[in-house]
Amino acid sequence: GSTGQVLQVATRNDSLMEDIHDLSFFAEWTHEWLLPSVAVILFMLSTSGGVMFFTPVVRRWKFKRQANAAKGPPAGKSPA
Repeated sequence: GSTGQVLQVATRNDSLMEDIHDLSFFAEWTHEWLLPSVAVILFMLSTSGGVMFFTPVVRRWKFKRQANAAKGPPAGKSPA
C-alpha cells in the first residue's frame, strides 16, 4: 500500500545532464535561440551531404543506362 507520503526530497542529478544537453545550463537564450539554429544547420549539412553522396551514384546509373541503350539489343534478338 501506498500512503502518499513523500519518501525522499533530493536534487535530481540527471537534470544537470539534461540542462547541459539542451543548453539551458549556460543561459536561457542559448536554449531558445542557439539550439534551434544548430538543428537547422545540422539538417542543412546532412541534406547537402546526401546530395554530394548520391550525385555521382545517379550520374553513374544514368551513364550506364545510356551506354546500354546505345549498344542496342543483344545479337540474335529483335527489339521488343
